Amino acid sequence: MHLCNNSFLRYLVIVCCLLFILSYQSFPQNNALNSTINKDLLYLQNEVLGRELILNTSACNSIAALLFEEALKNALVYDKTGGGKCCKKILEKLTTELHLSPLENCHLQIAWAAYFTAHQNYDSAKLYASIANQKAGEQHWREEKSEALLILSRGALRQRNISAAYAWADSALVISRQNKNEVLEGKILFQLALCARRHFTAIAKRSIPYFSMARQKAIATGDSLTLGIIDLYIGADNFELNNWNEGLPYFKEGIKLSLQSGDVYQTYLAYIFLGYAFQLREPPRQALSLFIKALHLAQVQQEPYEIQHCYDDIARCYEALHLYDSALVYANLSGNVAGVDSFWANTWDLKASIYNDKGNYEQAAAMYKKSIYWYREDFLYRNQDQLSGYEATLNTKEKELQVTHQKKTTQQMQWIIGGVGSLLIFSAFGFSVQRKARRKLFLQNDIIQKQRNQLQQSLGEKEMLLKEIHHRVKNNLSVISSLLELQSSAISDTTAKAIIAEGQSRVSSIALIHQRLYQHENLAAIELRAFLHDLLRQVRSIFNTPCTTLHTEINMSETLLDIDTAVPLGLILNELLTNSFKYAFNNSKEGVIKIDMQQMGGEYVLTYSDNGPGIAEGIDIKNTTTLGLRLIRRLSKQLGGSSTYQYTNGSTFIIRFKDSSTTNMEA
Repeated sequence: MHLCNNSFLRYLVIVCCLLFILSYQSFPQNNALNSTINKDLLYLQNEVLGRELILNTSACNSIAALLFEEALKNALVYDKTGGGKCCKKILEKLTTELHLSPLENCHLQIAWAAYFTAHQNYDSAKLYASIANQKAGEQHWREEKSEALLILSRGALRQRNISAAYAWADSALVISRQNKNEVLEGKILFQLALCARRHFTAIAKRSIPYFSMARQKAIATGDSLTLGIIDLYIGADNFELNNWNEGLPYFKEGIKLSLQSGDVYQTYLAYIFLGYAFQLREPPRQALSLFIKALHLAQVQQEPYEIQHCYDDIARCYEALHLYDSALVYANLSGNVAGVDSFWANTWDLKASIYNDKGNYEQAAAMYKKSIYWYREDFLYRNQDQLSGYEATLNTKEKELQVTHQKKTTQQMQWIIGGVGSLLIFSAFGFSVQRKARRKLFLQNDIIQKQRNQLQQSLGEKEMLLKEIHHRVKNNLSVISSLLELQSSAISDTTAKAIIAEGQSRVSSIALIHQRLYQHENLAAIELRAFLHDLLRQVRSIFNTPCTTLHTEINMSETLLDIDTAVPLGLILNELLTNSFKYAFNNSKEGVIKIDMQQMGGEYVLTYSDNGPGIAEGIDIKNTTTLGLRLIRRLSKQLGGSSTYQYTNGSTFIIRFKDSSTTNMEA
C-alpha cells in the first residue's frame, strides 16, 4: 500500500511538471519588443496627452480695418486653430465684396478651395480650385495656378484618382520651380510623396525618397509646419518596415513640431501616428486613448474622413481587447459617417473579423459576402496597381488563417498530452474544436477563392479592352493614311505629292506599332526585329525604287520595346528607310540596306547604312532645316540618346537611345 502511494505521488509530480513545461511553451514571451523603444513611445505618449491643445473658439475679430489679403490670411489661421466657423464667416463676407480685382477674386477662390479641402468637402473644393486654376492660366498667374493644382491633387488623392493626383501635383511642381517658390515646391514634393504612399501597392520604401526631398526643401525654407508632418510620415513608414531605430529620431522631431504648431490637424496626426506605433507594438490600451483624443479633434474640425478613420481604429483596439460589443458599435459608426466616399466606409471586413472572434461564424460569413459584393461593384474604379495590392491582402489573410489554425491545433494537442488522466474527455473536446476550426477555415478559403476568381475575370476584361483600344487606334490611323492617299491622288504637284507620301508613311509606321500590339499576347511591348520587316515592306510599297534588286540585312537579337520607346524609334526608322528609297537607289542597280543593333549596358546602339551616294557635301545635319533629319535628331534626344552621321561607301546613321524605363529612372 505504501509503495502504491509513492508511485502515485511520483506519477503526479511527473504529470504536473509536464503540464508546466507545455503551458510555458504554449505562451512564449515576445522577445521582439525592445524595452528602449517602448520607453521612448511611452514618453512621447505622456508628452502628447499631457499637453492640451487650446482651440481658437473666440469671437471673430472685425476685418473692416484690414486689407483684403490680411483678412484672407486671418481667416485661414482661424481655420487651422479650431475656428472653422469664424473662417467661413470671414470668407462669406469677403465674397460679398463688390470691388474685388481679378487677382483678389482668384485668391478668394483658392481660399474657399483650401477651406473645403481642410473640412474634406472635396467636391466643393474641386469646383473652387478648378475656377481658380482656369483664371490663373488665362492671366498667366503662375503661383496661383500651382496652388490651385496642389489643392486639386489633394482632393483627387483622397477620392482615389491616383493618376490625376500625380498629374496635377507634377504640373504644380514644374510651375513652382519656374517661379522659384521653394516653400510651395516643398509642399508639392510632400504631396507627391503622399501619392506614392497611398498607391494601392502601398509600399513604404517607395514613399521615403519623396519624403526626403520634401524634408530637405522644408528645412531650407524654414517651413516647420510641413517639416513636422513629413517627419511623422517618415517615422511611421520606417516603423512599418520595422526600422524602429531609424524612424524614432524623425518621429520624435515630428511630435515636437506638431505640439508646438498649434495646428489642429497636425496635432491630430500626432495622436494618430503615435497610436499606429503602439498598434505595431501591440499594446492596444495605449493606442485606444490616443485614437479617442484624435476623434475629438476630428469632430471639432468637422473632418468626416478623419472621423471615419478614428471610429475604425477605435473598433480595432476594442477588438484586440476582446471587447467585441464596443468594437461592433464603433465599426457601425465607421460605416455611417456622412460625406465619406463609399470606398472608405466599407467596414464589412472589420465586422466579419469581430464576429469571427466572437465565434459567430454564420454572421461572419454574411459580412464576408457583403464585402465580396462591395469589392465587385467598386472594382471598376481601381487600376492595375490596386489589383496587385488587393491580391497581396488576400494572400496575407489566407496565411494568417493558416497560422491561426496551426496554432490552435498545436495548443489542442499539447493540452491533450498534458491531460493524461482525462485523455478521452480532452480528445473529444479537441476533436470538436478542431472540426469547428476546419469548417470555419474551409468557409473562409472558399470566400477567398471566389474573390480571386472575380479579380481574374476583371483582369481579363481589362486586357480585352486594351486590345480593343489598340485596334481602334490602328484603324483611326489607317483612315488618316487613306485620306492622305486620296488627297494625294487629287494633286498634280509632284513636290506636294511627295510630302503627303512622307506624311502617309509616318502615320502608317505608328499604325503598324498598334497593329502588332493588339495582334500579340504582350500588350505592353513589341518585338523590334519582326516590326522592322513589316515596316520595310510597308515603306517599299509606298515608294517605288528604281533599283532592280534590294538586299536587306537585319542583325539583332529579339528585342522587346515598350510603346513609349517603340513609337519614336519607329518614326526614326521610317525616316531612314524613306530617305534610302527616295535618294539612295536612284542610280543603283542593286540596293543594300543594313540594320544592326546591340545593347551596351542600359543603352542601345542602332546602326543603319545603305550604299547610296550619301548626303550632299556642305550640309550640316545638326543645323539642317530638313524635316526628316530634324525628326531623327529630336526623337533621338527624346529617347535619351543621340544621332550621328558618317559616310563610308554609303550613308551610315548611328542612333544611340535608351528605353523609357531607363530614362524615367534617371529622371
